[in-house]
This record gives sequence, C-alpha cells and structure tokens, in this order.
Amino acid sequence: MAVINKGDILLVEDKIRLMTRMGQKEITLQLTAPLHAIPGSLASYNLAHGTEPDQMVYAYDTWVDRIGIRRLLNDLDAAGLVLRDVQTRQRSLEDIFVGLVRGNAS
Repeated sequence: MAVINKGDILLVEDKIRLMTRMGQKEITLQLTAPLHAIPGSLASYNLAHGTEPDQMVYAYDTWVDRIGIRRLLNDLDAAGLVLRDVQTRQRSLEDIFVGLVRGNAS
C-alpha cells in the first residue's frame, strides 16, 4: 500500500504490516452506572470518557507485548466499577489513511 498526500509519498508498506503497526484497538467499557469522573486509581491507563455517561474507552496497540487488559479489569473491580458490556474496535485502513493525511497518525 502507498499513501500519497498532495504529491508526497507518506508511506509505502504491506497492508498486514501496516495494520499490525498502526491498527490501534479500542475497548469501550460500559458500566452499570454513569461515571462522572474517572477514578484516580485508573489514571495510568489514560482512559477517556465514551459517548455515553456510563462508558470509558481504553486505547491500546496490539503490537505491544503487554497491553494491560487483565490488569485494567482487575483495577476496575477494585475501584468498585461494575461492567455491563465490553466492545472492541480496531482502527480501519480509512482511519489510518485519514490520520496520516492530517498528520496525526501514530
């Protein structure tokens, strides 16, 4: 695959390798109750609020050896937060392309 922006080649890479390297995943954690603030004990995870008041989002890279999901779930339990549902999503090729062209790809 090649990504070209305004005549400049931004990237030339095999699709599978590109998805492995830049296909960040997100876990959306739906809780049983709204969360007004993310507990300080979970600060190291860089959690973000989701689109709903009872959601948190954890973004991680699949190529990192330890992504911390098990530890996150244990820490959620220790913080007294109860999960209702968990959803995962991986960045698409379109997401990666848009990020590269806008200059904010990771």
